[in-house]
Amino acid sequence: MDSRQIYKAAEHLGTTLTWEKDWIHFGTGDEVNIHLIDDFIVNFLQSDQINFVHERTNSATIEVSKILPTIKDLLGKSNFELWNDSMERAIQFNRIGVLLKGEKTPYNKL
Repeated sequence: MDSRQIYKAAEHLGTTLTWEKDWIHFGTGDEVNIHLIDDFIVNFLQSDQINFVHERTNSATIEVSKILPTIKDLLGKSNFELWNDSMERAIQFNRIGVLLKGEKTPYNKL
């Protein structure tokens, strides 16, 4: 998918996810907890390809091994999202240094 398609898919699918109620603090400036973020990317998203959703013109699919260098300068400064390759799990990052996890709830759990 190109940047615009990734952005629009995330915009639409974000309404189908069940978002956790509590935001998780990851820090700002020099106090960003990179290890916490890496753990969520690897263990929650569980994907080799990560959909980086920042803006309509600069969203992309990125290998998981390259995602931290891509987002490092944005952490605690910008709003963006990371989605797994199946677009069923996401992490919202807020510029104030908090994140929120969400995932698609299977119909049998409703």
